[in-house]
Amino acid sequence: MAKIYSGVEGIPVPEFKADGEYQDYDKRCDDYITSIKMQARRSNPSCPEAGEVIYFPVGDGNAQYVVMSLKPVTLVHLAIGDAWHFQYVNRLTAADVRREISRRAALNRIFSDLETRNAGKQGGK
Repeated sequence: MAKIYSGVEGIPVPEFKADGEYQDYDKRCDDYITSIKMQARRSNPSCPEAGEVIYFPVGDGNAQYVVMSLKPVTLVHLAIGDAWHFQYVNRLTAADVRREISRRAALNRIFSDLETRNAGKQGGK
């Protein structure tokens, strides 16, 4: 069974204010994720997956978690945006987490390749 934490002590969750400051909130969320990823890597340098973000589609968005450890599986829920939770997150094994990391890397490669090809087509016009 995975251990799920709602945050990291000393790293406050960014608060959204409904005054049209979404770009500022987005930047604060990016900074928050970076801080948690760095803390995960510092606290578990022997785990190459520490600091990786895994995603699960939920509702109209994603549930997001930062990997802190795989022995035992320990994740930090990213309570940003709509703060979705994945209902089976506590059942994840180390193999499941590695598989999700690999899937995300494969998707990133696909879209990176598409962007590169599209940029080349636009440059040739």
